[in-house]
Amino acid sequence: MAAILQAYVTTLLYSGCLFFWLSTRNWHHFNQSRRMSQLQAARLEQLQVEMQTQRLRQRGLEEKHGTRASLRQRVDGAAASRVAALQELKRKEGTVTTSISNLCSGIEEMRARVAQANRAAFGAIRQQVARHFAQLVPSMEVDMTADDPEQLDNGVSFRIRSRSKDVATGAAEAEVGWREGLQELSGGQRTLLKISVLLAVAKYRPSMVVLMDEVDASLDEHNTGRVASMLKEMSKTMQVVAISHRAEFHRLADHMVQLHKSHDQTVAKPVSLR
Repeated sequence: MAAILQAYVTTLLYSGCLFFWLSTRNWHHFNQSRRMSQLQAARLEQLQVEMQTQRLRQRGLEEKHGTRASLRQRVDGAAASRVAALQELKRKEGTVTTSISNLCSGIEEMRARVAQANRAAFGAIRQQVARHFAQLVPSMEVDMTADDPEQLDNGVSFRIRSRSKDVATGAAEAEVGWREGLQELSGGQRTLLKISVLLAVAKYRPSMVVLMDEVDASLDEHNTGRVASMLKEMSKTMQVVAISHRAEFHRLADHMVQLHKSHDQTVAKPVSLR
């Protein structure tokens, strides 16, 4: 009996200890769970506050700058306008490039045409100068030269040589070689060369009026008559107005007007050629 009672008591003590241990463990888990719940609640409250703050901030930004949809629409519109502007600039670039290319081609073509015109003008005037000078100065021969007939920016030069005939036999002597410059010419012959150049240029591109102002001032009567005869021939295709005090000019004139000063005025008086 005592053994049974001892066993019962032992069982009760063991059961009480087990119950106390289980209760203590459950209470610990309960406290831990409650603390975790409190922490989660605090964290949730903090997150709600942060979300509310974020919403308020987002609302302020939307009120100031617009919503995301409006911003995206504005960005898309700006991008589209920029793309359109870029395409327009590319189109203009192509147009400008084409214009520059056409302009350069036109310049090159014009340069070629100018060079061709200069070459043709130089050749024609060169022949006319030689012909006129041979008429005015039969004993001399002139040749007009240029470094580049297509580009006359550096001007032209002249070379001279003389030619004569043997009086006894009438045979032509050997021609003297060309000499650069005008050292072989006298003052009157140089004047005749200048007149030859002027007349050659006037004949190449004839104008309505040619005005000659005392071109015979430094010439003798013989050469003055030659110049007057040449101007008389030119007057068949253009109007020639010559100012001269020489009788050789007066005799070959179709019309003559005398100019003189009277009371500080210039008076023009027609002169009869009869």
